[in-house]
Amino acid sequence: MWQRAVLVACITLAALGVRSGVGHTQGDQSGTWLEAPLTNWNAPGMALPAAPPAATVSPLCVGRGRPPESAADQQLAERGWTLFGAYQAGWGITVVRAGAAMDGMCRPLQYNVFVFRAGQFVGTVSPELMDSRTTGQEAGVTLLGPLEPQGPVRLTARFLRYAPNDPLCCPSRPAVAVSYEVQAADGGAVLVPVGTEPG
Repeated sequence: MWQRAVLVACITLAALGVRSGVGHTQGDQSGTWLEAPLTNWNAPGMALPAAPPAATVSPLCVGRGRPPESAADQQLAERGWTLFGAYQAGWGITVVRAGAAMDGMCRPLQYNVFVFRAGQFVGTVSPELMDSRTTGQEAGVTLLGPLEPQGPVRLTARFLRYAPNDPLCCPSRPAVAVSYEVQAADGGAVLVPVGTEPG
């Protein structure tokens, strides 16, 4: 009986075109921005982007997103994003993960980590949308706070990197940690990447 249920689930996922990572080659992935000198992709007063059109989501993953709990959550939900994971907050900063789709194991696809200051969107930790189990995938964000009482709030994000022949479970290249500051600027605060180091 359980074999039939598994077979039906696999056929359903295949028919829906759900991305599972099978046949996927890491050499084709993005994340090249981690190899280049940092330039800021965020700008003061930038609009919160809308989620891209989502691929069909497996019925197994429907309802797996986190319901909105904060003003930042609500803004993302209104723009079509699905929230996942716990948000972080401190020093007036809120960090929220949200994506547009999920793979066959309900891992996030086409996602980013969105940063807000006092409820205002100030940027993303990556210049491009990320997929689970690919180069450039965010693997943790830490709010560090300011170095001095009136200084900018700092945070870091860690990104995974795969070699071309790595299995999807196990990236072998060293991760990269990117540090950021939420800086004041004309037009409002902005998230600024300020450095990288092995992560």
